Amino acid sequence: MTGVSRNSFFGNVIDRATWVVIQERLAEALRMEIHTLGPDGEDLCEPSRITRFRHYLNQSSAMRAAVPSSRRDFIRRTGESRQIVVDTSMTYRLHFSVPILFADEHVATVYGGGTVPEPLAPALVHELATRFSLDAAALAEVAADLPVAGYPVVLAAAQVIESLLSRIIEAVAQRERAHAEARQMEVLARVARTVTSSLDLLRTLDAVVEAVPQVMDVKASVVALSDPADDSLHIRAGRGVSDEFLQRVQFAPGEGLFGYVMQTGEAVRVADMWQDPRNAHREMDAREGLRALLAVPLRESGETLGVIGVFYGEPHEFDLDEQHLLEQFADHAASAVRNAMLYQEVRGAYRELGMANRLLSQAQDKLFHSDRLAQLGLVAGGAAHEMRNTLGGIIGAAATVRDRLGELSDDDVRELLAGIAEECWRLRDSIEAIRQFAKPVHYGMGRYRLDEIIADAVRLIKFDRNFRFVPFTMDCPAELEVVCDRDRIKQVLTNLLRNAAEATLSVADRPARIEVSAASDSEEVRIVVADNGCGIAEEDLERVWDAFYSTKGASGTGLGLETVRQIVERHSGRVEVVSEVGVGTTFTVVLPREGGGGER
Repeated sequence: MTGVSRNSFFGNVIDRATWVVIQERLAEALRMEIHTLGPDGEDLCEPSRITRFRHYLNQSSAMRAAVPSSRRDFIRRTGESRQIVVDTSMTYRLHFSVPILFADEHVATVYGGGTVPEPLAPALVHELATRFSLDAAALAEVAADLPVAGYPVVLAAAQVIESLLSRIIEAVAQRERAHAEARQMEVLARVARTVTSSLDLLRTLDAVVEAVPQVMDVKASVVALSDPADDSLHIRAGRGVSDEFLQRVQFAPGEGLFGYVMQTGEAVRVADMWQDPRNAHREMDAREGLRALLAVPLRESGETLGVIGVFYGEPHEFDLDEQHLLEQFADHAASAVRNAMLYQEVRGAYRELGMANRLLSQAQDKLFHSDRLAQLGLVAGGAAHEMRNTLGGIIGAAATVRDRLGELSDDDVRELLAGIAEECWRLRDSIEAIRQFAKPVHYGMGRYRLDEIIADAVRLIKFDRNFRFVPFTMDCPAELEVVCDRDRIKQVLTNLLRNAAEATLSVADRPARIEVSAASDSEEVRIVVADNGCGIAEEDLERVWDAFYSTKGASGTGLGLETVRQIVERHSGRVEVVSEVGVGTTFTVVLPREGGGGER
């Protein structure tokens, strides 16, 4: 057999188990042998109703050697004529061959019969025994059992089988057509959703060229758009072609097959581009292995925006169904392409406006830093006073250890050293807070899962032995994401959680409780940190944002919440607080879902 089969009887037409049952019933009803053979004559399944005569003949090696070539000749004649063939075999029996055609391809053959028009004469039996080296008496015995039926009966049996196969194949073809139409509708719906939901031109075009081969058995698909500057056509997206093809193939107005479609607004169906004189890129098409072309215009509101084309790798006659299907893709894509092109124009203008805004923002940033430095100067005196007091405590404790070391117990020394260490840590925190307050900070924005940031902040707080047993509950959707600087938002949450934990430690009449939750809508993400601690007095609630103001007494630097507010505002967000003395405090951080802010 020539060529490579794209289909198979078992798989494309019917499953093996079902056909074996059908074959057995046909053999019993027609009282004949039936074989199902592949294109090269091999048995695709066990044959049905084999006679004693055939079983005995199969004992001959000469007979077994002669069967394959005889079968192949019979199948070849059947496949070429595509009709039933009834003939006399080399053993003088009548046999038939019924072709099984699927998708216009010869995929298998039903072969059978094994009857004789009249009982075999002794001379013929003797001849067969001699030819195949068999015992004549034994062969005559099994030949006597052969069913007797003439040519009309064998032909009628073959026609029954052909009718049954035709019905099976037509049912399969109808099922395949229904599946293909459903697949086309599903792909078209997906393309429609993609192109109508996106204003990105390349994404829109890529969606179209990726979807076309899912419903059309083509080698490649491309979309070319008109360049407003000179009306030339440029390939903007493609599948199944090289990068060189995408970059080099373009058409002057009216040039080539694509130019013809663009100029006339008419579809073209070309079975062999290599022979079409209108082809402007014959050598490139040959290198890419592109042979047949179907191209249709992308039209929107009477204007042709470009061309969508599909290619076969061999000569192919496109039909109207294929053209109508490609035109449906073009209809879905055209309005989206128009919207995306307009969006690009608007985006270009917006980009220029953005550059102007960035220049203005840089100037504002310089003023902001100048203002920050001025503010820092105002609080420097208070900070210096606090540091002087802290250093005084450190110096006093160290001097005591130095001057009275011999008089002090080990516990006294440990207590003094612990006090020195604590004061040093507090002094370090104050200096770091002032440093962070003054310096510009770069914000590295990215998209992150919020539940992971919250979990990291809680884990960091629980490293502190003072808060190891403070209960934290978290409620954040796993799919919730936010565009932010991950480390800065973790710093915000760490500050708020630490404040909440310290507030609960001062309450003894109820179990501590700290709840962290998050929710969002289409525009904002809200992160809530709530505790049931001591609360903040109403008169202090507004002052908590002032630099160096602290409700913790000597243990706080007064820069934690100021840092929180700075970070959140740099993200174009805001912080809200509600508190009641003796009940607890709730801080709410509100951030834009798609991020904001930048370097300050």
